[in-house]
Amino acid sequence: MAHYSDFAIKSYDEDLSKTWYVEYYWWNTTSSGYGKKNRVRKYIRRSIKTVKERYARANQIIAEEKEKLNRGIPADAKDLELYGSLEFVIRSIAEYRIGQVDRERTVEQYRAHVNQFLEWARSRRFSNLYIEDFTFHHAGLFLNWVEQRKNRKGEIIGPKTYNTYLQNIGTLFTTLLKRGIIKANPFFPYSKKKEHEVYKTFSDHNADLAIATLKEKNEGMYMIALMVYYLLMRPVEITRLQFSSIDLSRNLLFVEGEISKGKRTYNIDIPDPLAAVYRQMRVWDYPQDWHLVSTKLKPGPVKIHRNRVTDQWKWIVKDGLGIQSDLYTLKNKGIFNLIQAGYSIVEVQRHARHASIKETQKYFDAFEGTLSSSMKQNYPAIGTSEVPKTSRLKVVRNEPKLTNEKKSIVLSED
Repeated sequence: MAHYSDFAIKSYDEDLSKTWYVEYYWWNTTSSGYGKKNRVRKYIRRSIKTVKERYARANQIIAEEKEKLNRGIPADAKDLELYGSLEFVIRSIAEYRIGQVDRERTVEQYRAHVNQFLEWARSRRFSNLYIEDFTFHHAGLFLNWVEQRKNRKGEIIGPKTYNTYLQNIGTLFTTLLKRGIIKANPFFPYSKKKEHEVYKTFSDHNADLAIATLKEKNEGMYMIALMVYYLLMRPVEITRLQFSSIDLSRNLLFVEGEISKGKRTYNIDIPDPLAAVYRQMRVWDYPQDWHLVSTKLKPGPVKIHRNRVTDQWKWIVKDGLGIQSDLYTLKNKGIFNLIQAGYSIVEVQRHARHASIKETQKYFDAFEGTLSSSMKQNYPAIGTSEVPKTSRLKVVRNEPKLTNEKKSIVLSED
């Protein structure tokens, strides 16, 4: 809460040759210098030529300062524009936050969520609220609205999308809180929803059909699909790769932090089937600064948008073959096949570059496949040892009867 003294107008006995000013003292109980007296002076322009006009301007300054202080705005606040209406402040702080993001897709998502938040605020007539008057109650109304939103398929959005809204909009208010614009984040009381991951994958038949068709119709898409499957990479990461990343002498693919989603730098082991494709391409003959996937999905110097890849996948696989699975689903197919082949959770985690073993465990928990060939052949047998003839199951029948009591079963030998 802001505290301030009475306001005084310093007019030098109404001498118009001098600069008049309004003076008051202010205390901010939330600052580290609690109790410190701060003098504030607001000067009146000497270009105002009459005594009446100067007093009018002085009273205007007093009214403006009181309104600001009564709203909890510090007297020394510099970013006064951030203390305006909800819509103005959110747009301003959103542009600041977006300027710190270097991922194109993240920027698009951020802008979409901000626009949807403001669209909701306007529909509820909340957009002209002072930013500090937007409370946890309003935040709850917005999150209720988010819960009822539908995706492109007409389905109610899931916990993952809800959590992204909560994080993106909540982060804006966290930034305002750190700047001292608001006293509390209205989204803080609300927790993320528990996400129930559904890992979609291909049947063996559909996977083989898709890969064979891509190889026949579009070699660029064929190579991309193999990289998603064998290297467990995202299509957008593949569009950023250059030939300098491939080291066939060690069968490694080097991925820089500015390329990967998690901004981590790492080496990926290139499995032999994919290494054979690279050798057949003679990747060493291409300029090292060329992209593996460029215009027309062929090698070239230009980095393309990820939509070029997804559009081709849709045309060839979804529309052409009727297989309604996304390209990125091949990554899940790759992980499930590694699990099926009997590789350990540590090996799968390393190849998938999961930050935590818990993330890899989700795939093991979700996988409902058949036993591997090795396990089928070597599964420990039961019931093959000889059982003594004297052993039998005896039911004790002469016990006192009790309500809802189950009969005891014991194994005994006579």
